[in-house]
Amino acid sequence: MSLLLSESPSLFQIRSALAQDAEGLIQLHFRAVQAIASSFYPSPVRAAWSPPPSPARAAWMRQTIAAPERRVLLAAAEGRLGGFAICAPEQGLMQALYVDPACTGLGLGQRLLGAAEEAMRQAGCARVTLKASLNALGFYQAMGYRLGAAARQPLADGVEMDCREMDKAL
Repeated sequence: MSLLLSESPSLFQIRSALAQDAEGLIQLHFRAVQAIASSFYPSPVRAAWSPPPSPARAAWMRQTIAAPERRVLLAAAEGRLGGFAICAPEQGLMQALYVDPACTGLGLGQRLLGAAEEAMRQAGCARVTLKASLNALGFYQAMGYRLGAAARQPLADGVEMDCREMDKAL
């Protein structure tokens, strides 16, 4: 990341993702998941959670971006993707939030989450629910989410990962 971007996180703009962003979002997802410490999830879980970028994964992301029931938001500056969020506004469901490891600490996660919450608020939702990965619990709690029941998230190849249900009133 350029020195300018690291010193000026406000240069990152939040916008809706476009089909041409899909490959970059998949690459960012892979970097973010692989950077998660093994103390949270072992390698086989991280590998099932985010396999290496591929045309099939990019196609899945393009379908997600195009789905009318989903909203894919991203943070971008000077052509660099800093993070993204996926939500289902009418369901009040936060589905994904990832920040590039090179952009952590810039407040992009907070900004993306705030934009997704606003989309859900505008859709008439009074509550947001999500399943948080273990490494993200502190972030969501700091953002006002309430810790719920332990849960399992199905991944590729029959692998499951531990997570926690969380919710927040809007």
